[in-house]
Amino acid sequence: MTNPNLSTENTENTERRQEQSTADGLMESRPSLNTENTESTQSTQSTQSTQSTQSTQSTQRRQEQSTTDGLMEFCDPQRTEQRSALLITGAGGYIGRLLLRALAQEPRGFHTIVAMDIRIPDQSERIDGITYLQQDIRDPSIAGVFARYKIDTLVHLASIVTPPKGMDRAFQYAVDVEGTKNVVRAFLAHQGKKLIVTSSGAAYGYHPDNPPLLTEDCPLRGNQVFAYSDHKRLVEEYLAQVRAQSPQLQQLILRPGTILGASVSNQITDIFEKPIITGLRGSTVPFQFVWDQDVVQALLIGIHTPKTGIYNLIGDGILTLREIAKLLGKPYVALPPALLEQSLTHLKRWNLTQYGPEQILFLKHRPVLSNERLKRDLGYTPQKTSREVFFLYLQSKQGTSPPLPAASASSSKQHASSAASTSSSKQHASSAASTSSSKQHASSAASTSSSKQHASSAVSVSKVVVITGAAGGIGRALALRFGQPNHRLALLDVEETGLIETSRRVAEQGSEVLTYVCDIRDLSACQRTFDAIFGHWGAIDILINNAGITHRSLLSETRAEVLHRVMDVNFFGAVHCTQCALPSLKARKGTIATISSVAGFAPLIGRTGYAASKHALHGFFDSLRAELEDAGVHVLLVCPSFTQTAIEQNALSGNGQRTQSKIRETIGQIASPEQLADAIAVAIEQRQDLLLPSTLSKMSYLLSRIAPPLYARIMRAKQGKEFGLS
Repeated sequence: MTNPNLSTENTENTERRQEQSTADGLMESRPSLNTENTESTQSTQSTQSTQSTQSTQSTQRRQEQSTTDGLMEFCDPQRTEQRSALLITGAGGYIGRLLLRALAQEPRGFHTIVAMDIRIPDQSERIDGITYLQQDIRDPSIAGVFARYKIDTLVHLASIVTPPKGMDRAFQYAVDVEGTKNVVRAFLAHQGKKLIVTSSGAAYGYHPDNPPLLTEDCPLRGNQVFAYSDHKRLVEEYLAQVRAQSPQLQQLILRPGTILGASVSNQITDIFEKPIITGLRGSTVPFQFVWDQDVVQALLIGIHTPKTGIYNLIGDGILTLREIAKLLGKPYVALPPALLEQSLTHLKRWNLTQYGPEQILFLKHRPVLSNERLKRDLGYTPQKTSREVFFLYLQSKQGTSPPLPAASASSSKQHASSAASTSSSKQHASSAASTSSSKQHASSAASTSSSKQHASSAVSVSKVVVITGAAGGIGRALALRFGQPNHRLALLDVEETGLIETSRRVAEQGSEVLTYVCDIRDLSACQRTFDAIFGHWGAIDILINNAGITHRSLLSETRAEVLHRVMDVNFFGAVHCTQCALPSLKARKGTIATISSVAGFAPLIGRTGYAASKHALHGFFDSLRAELEDAGVHVLLVCPSFTQTAIEQNALSGNGQRTQSKIRETIGQIASPEQLADAIAVAIEQRQDLLLPSTLSKMSYLLSRIAPPLYARIMRAKQGKEFGLS
């Protein structure tokens, strides 16, 4: 297709992988955007940069203006570093033009701004106050440019995005790698102060052994078969050498994912415009997106503040290719990798496509980037999630601007808050039982086929379900149980890698998914997360407080801070989430389900803090149930016994460190997380108050009430061995 490519220097690494050489920078040639009128779509090819001018819609301009206002607020004078002269390479590219527009709208800015590119816009399209310079980044005379304009800040965006037909690999290397070296060497000789470079997530490469979530500390391996990916890797290796040899030069490196905006057209969007969306069998083909204005904002932070470092730049969440096809209303065909590879081989040989069999790597092993360092260290949270960015693009293609649909693709959004550590599959020493007073029985940890039918009906009506501790164990099992095509899930946890894996698996079932990384101990973080959920879906029907941690130590060997931590996660985390969700749950007569434990109503040796936190949950939620009786809100407490999860392996020792994995004594059959999730779904459907899901939990409940001393002796005999007690 001829539609414009996202050339700008930042490039969506994600998309680039798809192309063999996609670039995000842009040493491009094309007239800059008119700052006031809609840009005309024109495809320009240049020996240095391939980027097309995208047709920008007025809707996008309004968004850009509003974003610029936010940027100026972020980069306030008290936080800015005093530098006076800025040069931008690849300034004629997509991101370069947006960046120039944002700089021009600032109330105060640089004394000198030089926009450099292989081509410069006509006089009528230039922005007042900006110097436009036609210059090849490979030209040694660039050293004189830095001296002439006294440049102290350099934003290097120039790079070949999509090479035009006939451009060979050697030329791309000369621009991307040698051109970058030429620019940086000249800037160093000039004693410049700050260097900001847009690299790409594609620098990590498309490899089968990539971790589920790539952080900035992961090695850059690129792929030689993809020029763009390979060149970004080589550029970053060179910049690492510069940091070692010239530490006085401040460096900020951004690794954006696939950049989308209201008017973007590139190789990734080409995939979306095909009549049939083709994927790979056995692969979810995850896509991450970053809003063009988020890229601009990150650049402005680098320009105006002393911030340095390397940051993945991506919106929260993922969309699988299957979900994207569903949103587009197009058929999705998942082909066997061998068949697709063979087809691409023949099609390329016959000049029917520019893509070869290497595209299997691009689809099958797409990197998924973590943006936690961006939020934590750069202090910037992308304004739009991957899902929101895609809808912005989709609306622009359809010529509409409605609010984001409440039910659409799963945007496993990753971040904002959730708690605790491992999913709280509570298991504990117990002995026995449930009493007739516990009105729920209907669930045995080993769920029978009939309970599965109940569980299925429990999730048959479309609901918004929030689950904490969703990175594994019971939380993941609950997500998969409630993950039906007509459901919308918000998954919370502090463990991002597991959270992403859960969201992928849920998305494969056809559910819409939002994911948030956050610590539920922090009430303000919880509030931000629940505000985001309300912003997407407007309501919450079911809250499952599952996140939890434990410790394994006698009280005499346990520091007070360990007890505080356990209480903060298990008790206050559940309280925080409940407070945030309560207005919606009252309005919709929803459900609060909290995972307690046998230790919530009976003693447990060696885990005094854990037992205290679970007892506290019973006091809190039993009282809350009475408060909410007239409001119609269902409050469920779940008390499993031994369940097969990692909570014990991740338990804290008395000094707060993770324990060496000791094997603990268990009683009876150990339930699987899936069995417990089935039982919880039934209990929610039947609006039970207390769920004792196994025979052991029922026996423990009964015995601890009828004969507390006997229960304590049995429990001590079984559980005390771990601590040298009997």
